[in-house]
Amino acid sequence: ASIGRGRTVPATMAVAVLSILQAVGGVVVLVFRPALLAFAYGTLAGISLGLAVVVGVILVDEGRLTFAFPNMRIAREIFAYGTVSQVAAAGDMLLTQSGKLIAGALIGPSAAGIYELASRPAMAAQVLGAASGTTLMPHLTRSYVTDGIGGILTQYEHLTRRSASVSLLV
Repeated sequence: ASIGRGRTVPATMAVAVLSILQAVGGVVVLVFRPALLAFAYGTLAGISLGLAVVVGVILVDEGRLTFAFPNMRIAREIFAYGTVSQVAAAGDMLLTQSGKLIAGALIGPSAAGIYELASRPAMAAQVLGAASGTTLMPHLTRSYVTDGIGGILTQYEHLTRRSASVSLLV
């Protein structure tokens, strides 16, 4: 809701906290009980706590949760974009998870868990690099809606340079 309304920083930070809590939840439980089912429950607990953080941040930032059905034109656009996004996400998931699946099938669940834990920092770095570009577009769109083309022109060069420097650094 916040990102769609141009409020990207609080919502993006909340999603980052959710991701951290998801990872920490699984790892903490593994310390006490090294089992795949325990890891799953710890991850679920981290996700649940992270979701509460996301909802809390949106409530503080927006003052409310906004839910509404889109009109048919917007629904078609969302569905078309969502379909393409989901196909791309499935390809990315297959790419990032294939090593874990192979390790689990050839060596066992422990190897899959170790692979998962070792690959998370790399995935986090990729998300950090993409976050600035993901944030830039809704911000500039919001600037256009509120201030017209002049709002974009005053910010575009500065924000694009900053976004590129963060993305290229990661």
